[in-house]
This record gives sequence, structure tokens and C-alpha cells, in this order.
Amino acid sequence: MAIKKCPSLTRVLAKLSKYAGAVKNFINLYKLHVSKKARLRIENDTRWASSFLMLEAFQRANIRNAFPAEKPCPVPLKTIEMYMQILMPAFKFNLLMKRTTSTIADVVPNVIMMLSKWNRMEVGGNYRLLCDSLNNAFKHKFNYELNSPVYAVASLFNISKLKEWVT
Repeated sequence: MAIKKCPSLTRVLAKLSKYAGAVKNFINLYKLHVSKKARLRIENDTRWASSFLMLEAFQRANIRNAFPAEKPCPVPLKTIEMYMQILMPAFKFNLLMKRTTSTIADVVPNVIMMLSKWNRMEVGGNYRLLCDSLNNAFKHKFNYELNSPVYAVASLFNISKLKEWVT
């Protein structure tokens, strides 16, 4: 829901998804992207991590000059990278929670760091809207964990997380 509350990001993702779908229909253009190792992804509205991965695929394609002059990327690289910077903390958190070594002690310090990063980001306009939307969504989703003494104690007793708490 956090991404859907940010119409500017939704429009960017829709443009990129439409472009990626069109590229797949043109065999020569598709071969160009594959040869440059820049396969474009199509948006999956059900997962925000998919939005980050799609932005990353377009960034990689842009850096590798995989867009021909007659069919350039529909979104500027700077815009793609700004949205990637905002989504990066949540993407890293997602990867951390998927690891088999993650524990209950990983949740609270990482959520607090993520919320702190979004609060400290010096962005305005649509970018600030996305930061605030993600901040509210994660506070709501992890409300129990953030207010639970069990999660706080588990995090404090886990000495291996001391570096994350200090950060």
C-alpha cells in the first residue's frame, strides 16, 4: 500500500513496465537487451520488492547503454536512482529476513534503522511522500514488534547485534 499511496512512483513503474512489455514484443530490441546483459522486468503490483528489482533492472540497462536512440528509456536515470535509494533500506531488510540465520533479535534494530533512514533523507516533493508513506506502513506493520518488551530484550541480549544498535 505504501507504493500505491505515491502516485508519482506508480506512474514511473507503469511507464517502465509498459516499456519492458513493448521491448519483449520486438525481437531485435529484446536481443539487444539480452546481449548487454540487461534484461528488463515487468512490474508486479503485489510486491514492493518487485518494484525495486524492476528499477534496478532499468538502471543496469541504462548504465550498460542497452537503450537504442530510437527507443530510449521513458524515465530519466536520476529519477530511477532516487526511487531506488528510497526503497533500498526496505529491500535490504527483506533480504535479511529471508536468510535462515535471521532471528527475532534482527527485527527491532533493523526496523528502527530503516525508519531512521527515511526520516533523515533530505528529499522533497514526491520523494518525501514515498519516504513518509513507507515510514507509516512499516510502523503499522511492525507496531507489535516495536512496542514489545520481548523483542526489545531479545535484541539487547543478542550481542552480535550490538554494532547495528550503535549504528
